[in-house]
Amino acid sequence: MLVSKFSAQFATSRPHHVGSITLINVRQGRGESLRTFMERFGKLTLQIKNRDPNVALHHLITTLCLGPFADNQCKKPALDLDEFRSSAAKFMQLEELREFRNQTQAEENMSKGKGKERSHVQQFKQREPRPPKFTHYTPLKVNRGRILEEALSADLIPSLQKLPTP
Repeated sequence: MLVSKFSAQFATSRPHHVGSITLINVRQGRGESLRTFMERFGKLTLQIKNRDPNVALHHLITTLCLGPFADNQCKKPALDLDEFRSSAAKFMQLEELREFRNQTQAEENMSKGKGKERSHVQQFKQREPRPPKFTHYTPLKVNRGRILEEALSADLIPSLQKLPTP
């Protein structure tokens, strides 16, 4: 009786068994690089005991984001995980080279058009206040909150609705 009560009490503390079915839930994020995704997927597959390499390969191919590498795998699928990894390594290098070039190009554009971009950004950040539409306004004798309450109760303006939080 003591053993069964102890087991029931600490059943949630047992290590979670990871099976091949957990690979279904793994997905490559939209902005996630292929290298990061492959590392994450690899760590997860190492936790699976008695995993079937063909099942892992199938899940790996189906969880890739759409793009050139996924297209290439559809055209010419890898026969095993080693072939998949070597193909992925080539695309990782291509992806990193493309990112480096984009970063270099962005830095060059910043240095070339520094004056233009700054003035454009400053235009939005530091706008001059608009001049008043009328030269004379009637002074308010009641605070704005009270005026808003009366306008809402008299249906002069539509009622404000709270937006649902995301």
